[in-house]
Amino acid sequence: ILARGEEIHVVELFLPDTPPAPKPAAPNPATAAPLRTLKEVEREAIATALEQLGGNQSRTAQVLGIDRKTLRNKMKEYGLLPSAESH
Repeated sequence: ILARGEEIHVVELFLPDTPPAPKPAAPNPATAAPLRTLKEVEREAIATALEQLGGNQSRTAQVLGIDRKTLRNKMKEYGLLPSAESH
């Protein structure tokens, strides 16, 4: 690349004129996925982590970044405790 000085300026690059990028379309509420509550999202995250980690509650709590006791309380709240432990 040849330049007239020590620095190359944008005008010296001979870039073709490009149109501005189109603005992103506004989301269409009719086709957008329905919003879920935080509780629904949290329950799904816990259930998925438990499933992927073979039901290991200590590891699940660690992966989710919460205390094991908090995990147990949330599992009870969301009906995720194994039936033998729900009493």
